[in-house]
Amino acid sequence: MKGSMKKIAIVDDHEFFRSGLKLALKRNKTYELAFDAPNGADFLEKMKSDPVDLVLLDLKMPIMDGYETSLRLKELYPDVKIIILSMFDNSEYVQKLIEAGVNGFILKNIGKQELDTALNHVFNGRHYFSSELMTFLPIS
Repeated sequence: MKGSMKKIAIVDDHEFFRSGLKLALKRNKTYELAFDAPNGADFLEKMKSDPVDLVLLDLKMPIMDGYETSLRLKELYPDVKIIILSMFDNSEYVQKLIEAGVNGFILKNIGKQELDTALNHVFNGRHYFSSELMTFLPIS
């Protein structure tokens, strides 16, 4: 993470949740918030003019959900890191998203410290999954 600041985007259809995440991210000087978007289609359009290094991506959204957005993003920008945000800890979602190439999956009930940990792990080339999801992961 040397050199210029890493850029992050937030994609979530709930404006209030996006606002809270933006406040949490502004306090960290390691990266900058480039933009936010209410759905995947909006996000992909904004990526054309303002590419980011990492996206915090909601799973359930109208127009284009997190799974479809992940697939398109990896096709268009394979180096962009993806951390899925969700209220759901369903193993079907987790497995599909791992196969789609996401770098992390965190539940929306996490605190600021876990968010920072997830971002640090992913920016440093590792994966991060909320502890509640570990029972679903195919890791021995």
